Amino acid sequence: METFPLTPLDHDPDTEVVMAQPTLQGTLLTVTREGDRLVLRDDDRRVELTGRLATARECDRIGDSYLLLVDEERGRNACVVDANGAVESEFSLGSHCGALAVDADRRVWGGYLGWAIPWEHPAGADATGRTGVEYWHPGVVRWDEHGEFHWVAAVDSGVPVGACYALDTGPHGVIAVTDADEPVLLLDARGRRCGFGSGLVGPSAVAYDGRTATCVGRYKPVPRGEKRRGHDVVTRLDMVTGDLVEVGALVMPDGGPVPELRRDYGRGTTVTVVLGRPRRA
Repeated sequence: METFPLTPLDHDPDTEVVMAQPTLQGTLLTVTREGDRLVLRDDDRRVELTGRLATARECDRIGDSYLLLVDEERGRNACVVDANGAVESEFSLGSHCGALAVDADRRVWGGYLGWAIPWEHPAGADATGRTGVEYWHPGVVRWDEHGEFHWVAAVDSGVPVGACYALDTGPHGVIAVTDADEPVLLLDARGRRCGFGSGLVGPSAVAYDGRTATCVGRYKPVPRGEKRRGHDVVTRLDMVTGDLVEVGALVMPDGGPVPELRRDYGRGTTVTVVLGRPRRA
């Protein structure tokens, strides 16, 4: 089996890394916890996040600013902050948002957990033209930067989608791994373009280079007492033909097994891995 060894990234070993996300601008956006605050680093920028902003669990660039997914307060769980950490705007992405990514046109894509039944969203946010619709299991939702949504995978994709496991809004398009029968979905502003990967369940990250989707992680039922669930499996799919390109294993730089307790982030040709689980603020 092909192996994919990780490459270590420079960081201060005394700081807790919360996330490490490749950006569309070609930088690596890292968030570390330092005392009671989070510190966001992006190229030569250093942004301190305090108070409610220090609860951020997802972050991405939106233009020259940053979009944070934070703990809810009065329903507003999305905050846009500038390079100085000042809040520019805030709105709600609805309930049960588990993944967040911004594309090159500043569209905000949210990936939702499967227990959003029904999905709670702010009044007046539905800009699809539908009225009186109750959304169950939205899966993936496309928002604008002002807090209105324009596309819901569960209704608009043409396939039954209930949950989203991973998102990549890289330079080659938007790709999501869902619980659909063909779970790896290539998306655009109008909806679903194609879907492949039958049988692929529960990846933790996806990266798309314009032809091949690289998915990290794969849920596998195991006998009682065994811990390994395919969390290290790497599956690569041709998103034009649907063919399986290869299956391999993610390994540590020394060739050893990767820990199951980690967070994975994908964009374009890059997958970053943060070992461990961050403590909550």
